[in-house]
Amino acid sequence: MRIFKRVLWVLTFILIAGTLYIWYFLEHQEPKYEGVNKHLSLDKEVEVYFDNYGIPHIYAQNMEDA
Repeated sequence: MRIFKRVLWVLTFILIAGTLYIWYFLEHQEPKYEGVNKHLSLDKEVEVYFDNYGIPHIYAQNMEDA
C-alpha cells in the first residue's frame, strides 16, 4: 500500500507538471501582432502590417530587410 501511494503521488505530479508545461508552451506560441521588435540583422526600419485575414504585409527600405 505504501508503494502504491508513492507511485500515485509521482504520477499525479507528472500529470500536473506536464499539463502546466503544455499550457505554458501553447500560451506563448501566439504571434505578436502589435508593438515594436528590434532585430540586430535589420539595417533600416521595417514595418509589418497584418490584414483582416492575418496575412503579413512587409514594407522595408531595402530588399535585404524584406
